[in-house]
Amino acid sequence: MWPHSSSQKRYFGVNTSLYSALDSEAIELLEKAIYFTRLCFYDEAQRIFEDKLAAFKHIPVVIIEWAELYLQQFRLHDVIGILENGLEAAQNRHIDTDFDSSEYRLMRLLLGFCEISGKGRLERALQEIDRTADWLANLPVGEYSDIQVNCIRKYINATYYTKLHCNKCRPDYTDIPRPSGAVVRTWQGLTDLRNALLQQGRLGEAVALHRGECAALPLAPRIDAHHIVLSCIQTAAAAAPDDIHILWLEVEVQVLLADSLYQADDIQQAKVEVQKAEALANQCLLQLGINDPRPLLSLRWTGLLIGWQGISPHDRHSKSMALLADMKITRHIRTASCFDKAAESALEIYRETKSSHYYDEFFRLRKDVGDYLEMVQGDISTLLLWREPLWNETRELAIDKSTTLKWYGDFLRRYPVFALPKPLYNLHKMRKLIFEFLGDTEQAMAAKLEMDKIEADIPESVSEKMCWSQAIVRPDSEGVHDSVTKHYPLVDEDNFYAVYASGIVNGSEDFKKITMRMFLKWSAEDLQDSILSERELHTIIQLQPTTKQPKEAMDFPGEEQKSGDILGELRRLSESDLLCRIFGNNEEPLEKSLWSSRFQTLEAWLGRPSCRSSYNGRQNLLINLQEIRAYSVMRHDLHRETAIEEFLRCINILPNLPEAVQTYIGSRVGYWHSMVCLLFAKCIIGTNPADRRLRQDFLDKAFEHCLKAIEAWKKDEVNAESRESQRRDLAALCLLALEENLAESEKERVSLRQMGLRNLRLIDEWLRNVRQDLPSADNRVKEVRQREHITQQLKPSEVYLCALRIFLTAAEFSPEERLDFWNWVQQSKARALAETMGAGESIPSSLLSALKTSSKDSYKLFLEEQELRGKVANATPNDRYYLLAMLKRKRQEMRRIPELRQILDLIEGTPLRMEDLPMFSAGNDTSVVFVDWVEIPYFFKPGNQQVVVTVKAGETPKVHVLETTGEDLVNWFLPIFQHEKETLEIMMRDPDIRERLLELGELVEPLSSCTRPGDLLVFCLTNILHRIPLHAIEVEEPSAASGSQTLIHRNPVIYCPSLSVMRHCFCSSKALSTSSLQNFDMAIFHGIPPDDNVQDDIFAAGRMAIRDLATRFTTRPVLDQNLTRETFTEKTSTSSLIHIHSHIKYEKYENDPLKRYYLRFGTAVQPWTLTPKDVLESLHFPAGSHITLVACDGAQFHIGPGDELLGIVPALLCAGASSVISTLWKTADKVGATFTNGFYEAFEADGGMVDVARAFQRVVISMDEGEREPLYRWAGFVLHGYWNFGRDGMEIGK
Repeated sequence: MWPHSSSQKRYFGVNTSLYSALDSEAIELLEKAIYFTRLCFYDEAQRIFEDKLAAFKHIPVVIIEWAELYLQQFRLHDVIGILENGLEAAQNRHIDTDFDSSEYRLMRLLLGFCEISGKGRLERALQEIDRTADWLANLPVGEYSDIQVNCIRKYINATYYTKLHCNKCRPDYTDIPRPSGAVVRTWQGLTDLRNALLQQGRLGEAVALHRGECAALPLAPRIDAHHIVLSCIQTAAAAAPDDIHILWLEVEVQVLLADSLYQADDIQQAKVEVQKAEALANQCLLQLGINDPRPLLSLRWTGLLIGWQGISPHDRHSKSMALLADMKITRHIRTASCFDKAAESALEIYRETKSSHYYDEFFRLRKDVGDYLEMVQGDISTLLLWREPLWNETRELAIDKSTTLKWYGDFLRRYPVFALPKPLYNLHKMRKLIFEFLGDTEQAMAAKLEMDKIEADIPESVSEKMCWSQAIVRPDSEGVHDSVTKHYPLVDEDNFYAVYASGIVNGSEDFKKITMRMFLKWSAEDLQDSILSERELHTIIQLQPTTKQPKEAMDFPGEEQKSGDILGELRRLSESDLLCRIFGNNEEPLEKSLWSSRFQTLEAWLGRPSCRSSYNGRQNLLINLQEIRAYSVMRHDLHRETAIEEFLRCINILPNLPEAVQTYIGSRVGYWHSMVCLLFAKCIIGTNPADRRLRQDFLDKAFEHCLKAIEAWKKDEVNAESRESQRRDLAALCLLALEENLAESEKERVSLRQMGLRNLRLIDEWLRNVRQDLPSADNRVKEVRQREHITQQLKPSEVYLCALRIFLTAAEFSPEERLDFWNWVQQSKARALAETMGAGESIPSSLLSALKTSSKDSYKLFLEEQELRGKVANATPNDRYYLLAMLKRKRQEMRRIPELRQILDLIEGTPLRMEDLPMFSAGNDTSVVFVDWVEIPYFFKPGNQQVVVTVKAGETPKVHVLETTGEDLVNWFLPIFQHEKETLEIMMRDPDIRERLLELGELVEPLSSCTRPGDLLVFCLTNILHRIPLHAIEVEEPSAASGSQTLIHRNPVIYCPSLSVMRHCFCSSKALSTSSLQNFDMAIFHGIPPDDNVQDDIFAAGRMAIRDLATRFTTRPVLDQNLTRETFTEKTSTSSLIHIHSHIKYEKYENDPLKRYYLRFGTAVQPWTLTPKDVLESLHFPAGSHITLVACDGAQFHIGPGDELLGIVPALLCAGASSVISTLWKTADKVGATFTNGFYEAFEADGGMVDVARAFQRVVISMDEGEREPLYRWAGFVLHGYWNFGRDGMEIGK
C-alpha cells in the first residue's frame, strides 16, 4: 500500500526544504504520514505523528505537517494546539531561534488563520497578513521557495476569511504575490506564481497553490486554470506513467474542475469530469493495492452535489446518509456539509410526507452537525453562521424562540472572546429581531447597541462568498481573450457588491439611501471611465452636459469628453437631492412617459460592462431604482393605474435578470404582487358600482396577484408573517366580492365564502404555532407583555372578525355554520390571557385519575411527554433546541387522543370546543347557558354589528344579529361614564339612570327565549360592554308580575373574559374540591386607615363589616400599620378565601396598562400599592381560591385587541384565583359593607361547597329591594371566574 520512496521520483510533501532537519528514517515516516493524509487515512497518519515521530515533535516541519493533517479535517482546535505548543516550545528553548525564518512565519500565519474560525479572533491573522505582505512584496514569482509558496497558500486563506468577517484587511492584499507582467485581473500575481511553479516542474506545489487559487479566481479564468494545470500534469504523467504521485495530482485537479463546472451550472460536463476522475482514482488505488472507500470521499462528495437536483428527496437522503456514515469515521473535512445535505433532504421528505421519522431525523442531524462543528472541528465561527438558516427553517416547525435566544446567550457566555464582526453583528441582529417580535424593547435596544459598536467593521458583501477577483475590463478589451471557456462569466456573478440592510423591501428609507449611495458611486466611476455619458446622466438626473454633441455620438460613450464640473456637481448631490431628481418630489410623481425614457437610459447604461462593478450588481441597481419608482407612485391615490404598471414592470423585468440577482431579490417579488393586488382592490372600491364588468376584471386581477404573492412566500419562513397577511388579504377579497355582490351566482358566493374561511383557518393554524413558539417566560408579567405585543403586532383579531363577517354575508345559517361561527367567536377572545394562565397551569388530579383509568397507552404517552418536558427544562441550549422539536411531535400524537387533548388544551390555553362544555356542570344539576357578545366591524364601510351567541352543552349554538351598533353603545355610555371621578355622584343625582339602562334592552333580549329562570348565565363580553352592568337590564319574563324582570333577579350571572379563561378557573376550583384539606384559612384585609382629623369617618362601616366577618370565621383581620406587603403576600399564599376592602386608584396618564389601576394599602406615613404587575410578579394563590375585592373600580380593565383584558381582576385570576368579585365603578363604603355582610352568609349556610354565583345573586337581590333601588347601590358588583368554591365537609377557619 505504501509506495516506498526508493520507487518514487518525487516527494509527497511540499515543504521539502525543511527536511534537512530530519534523518532519512524520519523523512520516510513523515512522507508516509503525508501520503496517508492525502488518501484520507487520517488515523494512520495520526499514529505516525503521535508514536513514531514523537521524538521530532519540536522540529518545525513535523509541527507544520502534523498541523496540516488536522487542517485537512478542519480540526481547528487541534491545529491551534499543535502550533501553539510548537511556538511556545521554541521560545522556551535556550538556543537562538530565528522567528523571522520562513518556517516560523508559516506557523504563525497558519495559526492566525485557524484562530479566525477556531477562536473568533482576527488580531493574529491581520498581523501576520501584514507581515507576509511586506516580506513578499518585492519577491519575483520565479524566486519563491517551497515554504514561501506555502505561506502564500495560507495568506490566501487568511485574507479570504478576514475579508469574509470584517473590513480591516489591508487594501492592497491582492497585490501579493507581485505580478510578473501585465495585470488583467486582481490576484494576477497568484496566477503568475502558479504558472512559474508549473514551468519549474514543481507540480505538487503548483496543485497545492491552485486549490487556494480557486477561492480567488472567478469562474471563467478558474476553469481555464484547471485546464492549464491538468495539461501540465498530463504531460508529466505521459513521461512517467507509473508515478502514483502525478496520477493522484491529476485526480485532485479533475475533481476541482468538476466542482467549478457544477458551480457554472454546466452539469453535464461536470458529470463527465467526475467520471474521468473516478476512473483515474480507481487506477491509482488498483496500482497501490488499496480497497478502501476513504480515498474517494471527496470525489463522492462532488458527485453527490452534481447529481443532487436530478434525484428524488428519498434518493438524496439515502445517498447523503451513506456518504455521511463514511465521512464521520474519517472525520473528513466535508462531514459537516454532508450532515447539512442529509438534514436538508430529511426536511424535504417531511414536508412532502409529514412523516414523524423524517421530522425526528432532521432535528437529530441538525443537533449532530452542531455538536460536530463544536466538539470535533472546533469551528465556532461556522457554528454561529450555521445557526442562522437553521432558525429560519425551524420557524416553519414552530420551535420556541426562547430556545434560540438562550442558544445565542449561551454562545456568548462560552466564547466571551469571540469578536468576528460580521457573525457577531448577525447574532445581535437576530437577537434584536426576536426581542422586537416578543415586545421586549429594552433587550432589543441593548442588542441594537451591540450592533452599533461593530457595524463599522462589517464587510460590505451581499453573500458569504465574495467577488475576490474580477476581470479588468477596458473599453478596448473584454478581459481574457484566449479563454477556452468563454461562455462562462468573467466574474463570480453570484457575488456582487451590495450592502445588506434591514427593511430592504417596501421602499423603506434605508433601502432608498443604499440605492442612492450605489447610484452615486457607480455613476461617478462610469462617468470617469467613459461608460456613462454626460447626456445620459442629464436624462437621468437633469444635470446639464457642458458640451453638445450630435445624437449619433451617444452610440460611442467612450469618445465623449467629460467635464470636471459635472462630476463635481454629481458628487455634491445628497441622497435626498438625488431621489428628487430621479423620481420627482413627494407632492407629484414623475410623469409616466418621462420615467419610461429615463428607465430606458438606465437600462442601457447599467447593461454595459464596468471595470469597477460586476454586471449583477448593476442589474440589481436597475431593479432597485424601478422598485423605488413603483412605491413613489403608489403613495398617490390619483395614480393607481400608473402604480400598477410600475410594479408590473418590476415583475416583468425579473425573469430577464441574472439568476444571482433573482436569488438575491428573492421574496421581494411577493411584495410587488401584493402591492398590485392592493391597488386593484382599491380600484374596485373606487369604481362606480354600475360598471360591474370593470369591477369584476379588477377583482380577477386582484385575486391573481394575491395568489402569486402567497406562492412567492410559500416556503419562505422568513416572510411567513407577510405570507399569512396576504392570506388575510385573500379572505378580505372574498369578503369584498360578497359584500359588493360581484359573485354571479349563489354557487359562486358559497365558493367565495369557503375560500375565505379556508385561508383564514390556515392563518389561525399558523398563529397557533406562533403562540406555542412563544417562550414560557420566567415571570407572568413578561409573558403577559409578550403575548399582548404579539396580539398587537400580528392582529389575530382581524382574522377572526373577518371570518365572522364572511359568515354574516350568508342569508341564513345552517346548524354546522352556527357551530363554526361559535368556534370562531371562541378564537377571538382573551387568547393571550388564557395562554398565560395555561403556561403555569398544574394538571388537576381529577384529569390525571381519569387518564390513568381510561387507557394505559394514553397514560404512557402522557408520562413520555412529562419526561420530555423535564429534559427540556434541564437541557443545555443546544440539546434543548432539539428536545423541543421532539416535544412538539409528542404533543401532536397526544392531540389525537381526547383525554390527552383536554390536558394539552389546558396547558396551551387553546380555545374551548363544544365538547368541552359539559365539564362545567358535570356532577351537579346546574343548567348553564354560555352567552358571547361580539362586535363585528364592516371591512369596507364604517360601522359594525353586535351579535349575541348563546349555547348550552349538547345543543347547537344560536346566533342573534342585533340592530344596536357599537356607535349606539358609545353614545349611550359616554354621557354617564366619561367623567371617571364623578361617576358615583352622577349616578346618585340621576334617579332615572335605571330607566335609561332599559334603552340597551336589545343586548339581552335573546336571553328571554334562549334561557329559563334559574339558569346560570356565563357572560363573555366585548369592547365597551365590559363597562356596562348587563345583569342589571330587564328582560321579558312572563312569570313576573310586570312581564319583565331584572336579569340578576331572574338568573345567577357570572362574567369571564372568555370560556378558555373559565376552563382554567374551573380546573383551579376542581383542584381544591378534590384536595384532602379538611379546613382552610380565610384572610381578611382592610386597607383604608382611619382619619383622626375627620369627625365622621365615612369608612367606619367597612371597618365594622371587616371585624364582624373576622369574628364570624374565627380569624383576625389585617389592617392599618399591620397590613404590610410582606404580610399580604404571606397570608394570601396560604388562604383559599380572601376578602379585601380598600381603595383602587386610577392613573389616567399611565401608559402601562399593568400599572394603570392599583390597590392602595398601608398608612398615610407608609403607604404601598399593589398593581396588576405586582400581582403577576409576586402573588400565588392556592388553587381554587375565591377573592372578594370591595374597592372602587376594581373590575375596570384596559381592553386590548381581541378582548384582551389587563387589570386587577384578570391578574388575580392569572395568579390562581378561581373566582373574583369586584365593582364596575366607585362604590360607597356603606354599600360595600352591606354586600360583605350579606354575601358570606352563604358560606355558613351552604357548608363546605359553595355556589358562589347563587350566593352572589342572593345578596344582590337583597340589596335591590323590589327591583327599584338605584344602580349604584347594587349593580356595580360583578362576579368573574367559576361559580363553585370549596369542597364538601370543609370548614372555614376552624
